[in-house]
Amino acid sequence: MINSMRRLYNTVDRLFDRQAIQQDVNWDNELNRSDQPKTARQAFASIQKTAQDWDTRPQLKLISAPEGVDADGTARRWEFFFDLPSRRARLECDWSLQWDSSQDDYAGSQIEARVRPFPELGSKLYRMVNEGLMLYRQLHGLWREERRRTPDLPTAFRDSDEVMDELIKLGLVDPTEEIVLNTGQTPSGVLSWVAHTRHDKHFASLE
Repeated sequence: MINSMRRLYNTVDRLFDRQAIQQDVNWDNELNRSDQPKTARQAFASIQKTAQDWDTRPQLKLISAPEGVDADGTARRWEFFFDLPSRRARLECDWSLQWDSSQDDYAGSQIEARVRPFPELGSKLYRMVNEGLMLYRQLHGLWREERRRTPDLPTAFRDSDEVMDELIKLGLVDPTEEIVLNTGQTPSGVLSWVAHTRHDKHFASLE
């Protein structure tokens, strides 16, 4: 009986919660066909409006160049992860260059976006709400707690070309090696850039 009443309340609350994103969303958008590899801030400038289209105040959480960066700090793919606070969802935006083997050149850039609600569809929390084991309105507090689990990043972050220039000049990385760059934290918990080489990782200031 109690679970049935909760399911009823949850159905009503969900209907009136028009801000929250309720379903997974995936889309992509072709950009400049003459694009070249970009620094982190250049790529961020390309995707920032996409994030703001979903939430007027998206909160940046992570930046990554998972396929590596060149010595000049540019990359052919950047990933940006956001919390969408008012939409109770997460957004992953990828800026990437597409290679045209027939032309032996870049075919242009595109943005891919993936939005996932909190809680994720099919997760334990999602099932508990659906089954009336917890109230839908409790998700608002749980979302605030979830957002605090990882630190927010500044949008005026230090660019990847400056970071790579510093690390190379200090002799910490070899520009001929594969280097993966992402944001993270030092062992003492300070937000930073993290450069991963084959055998080590090095930290550089994020701001």
